[in-house]
Amino acid sequence: MGRIRVGLVFSVWAFVLLVAVFGVVMNVPLVKGSRTICIRADGSIDLLADAGTQTTVPIQLSISLSSFTISSGKSTPFTATLVDTNGNPLAKKTIIWNASAGSLSAINGTTNSYGQVTVTYTAPTVDVSTSVTITASFAGDAYYSSGSATSSGIITAAGLLQLEPVADAYIDRDSPDSNYGTATTLVWQYTGGLPPDRYRSYLKFDISSIPHPCYIISATLYLYTVTVPPVAYWTGDSFDVFSVFHDDWTENGITWNSAPPFIATIVDRPSGRIPSGAWISNDVTSFVRSEYDMGDTLVSFGIKVNGWDGTLTQANSREAATNQPYLEISIEMVFDVPWGEETYPVAVTSNSTITDFNFSQPLKQISFNVTGQAETTGFCNVTIPKSLLTGSPWTITINGSPITDFSHAENATHSFLHFTYTHASTLQIIITGTWVIPEFPSAMLLPLFMILLAIAIILAKKKTHKRQKSKPRFSHVIRFLF
Repeated sequence: MGRIRVGLVFSVWAFVLLVAVFGVVMNVPLVKGSRTICIRADGSIDLLADAGTQTTVPIQLSISLSSFTISSGKSTPFTATLVDTNGNPLAKKTIIWNASAGSLSAINGTTNSYGQVTVTYTAPTVDVSTSVTITASFAGDAYYSSGSATSSGIITAAGLLQLEPVADAYIDRDSPDSNYGTATTLVWQYTGGLPPDRYRSYLKFDISSIPHPCYIISATLYLYTVTVPPVAYWTGDSFDVFSVFHDDWTENGITWNSAPPFIATIVDRPSGRIPSGAWISNDVTSFVRSEYDMGDTLVSFGIKVNGWDGTLTQANSREAATNQPYLEISIEMVFDVPWGEETYPVAVTSNSTITDFNFSQPLKQISFNVTGQAETTGFCNVTIPKSLLTGSPWTITINGSPITDFSHAENATHSFLHFTYTHASTLQIIITGTWVIPEFPSAMLLPLFMILLAIAIILAKKKTHKRQKSKPRFSHVIRFLF
């Protein structure tokens, strides 16, 4: 009997060891139903079902940013972490991502050994502050339950400027002294020879209308391609965008022989064919931003073929009747409000020029002037730190007249205000809150109180000392009289 018991115990432990090594999942009959036993290589055991009813192990799913604020067109990473109820990371699990607005670098990913997976979120360009929700979800499997986590954010709006070129033209290697500044198309083509491209094109934009100070969020050059017979759909070869040596060239004077040379590649497009009758966008943010930061008011672009097909390729110029090229710039102005030892940035995005920005602590106000082309619609999106000024409610006036059709959103740290108006000469905007940062920061209140207390003590001591000096004199007089 003893041998039977020993053999039985040995068999059970051998079976458990086998399960542990090979990760076996099995059903073991119990008195009432059965349980699915998951024995892992580390020796831990999970009971996944009871009395015939399938159950799973709970999980915890979290996102690195539970709340966030992001500017239009900006990107930021998000990391999801998946663990069990004991905090152990769950690797090789698929996490599904979703964004209510904007785009993600991937819609799903597999967790690493730390139970984590990261994606990059890019906010869309919006003209009014917009709410967005990022969701990470785990569908569950035979062993673990499903779950999800969310991150709520606000996309702050960007001011958009659309600039038309002040000059554009193409040049011809085979007619080096000819000018084509009045042509309705821009041209590029590969033909072989030295240099191998026969046609190149130039565009120049005046960016002096970008207000100061501001931060350029994005800059995009748009070209509209046109059909070149006998090609019915495909225009021809793709192209690269270059910076140009200087901006002194003129539309009616530029030729192959007089054209400034190309300097550096701004946009390196994939070689191949591009569609006809379509807008082709080119990200030129870094170049335009650097030119703006250096104080340059003109930017020039060069267009050169990067294919070898040899097809004449064309896009509309500014002389075309429709779909002229343009440069779209997204901007955000930031005004720093120094107070005490801190600086509080107030961001304003607008299609107007912003001047005379001012913060008034006694009036609980932020004010500035806006100007723009008469009879056009202007807008402002103002982001205000709650630690500087809050409104419950906010009051906004334009040239002294209150407006009520403005939108208001907020998160834990900032308030976001959006309003529109019609440009008419210069308009004064005044935003009034109901709470403002104290005149003396809280860190200064205690030292100030101690100084006032010290002064009061000194004055009290002086007063007491004077009284003590006066008493002896009075007593001497009394003794003299008596």
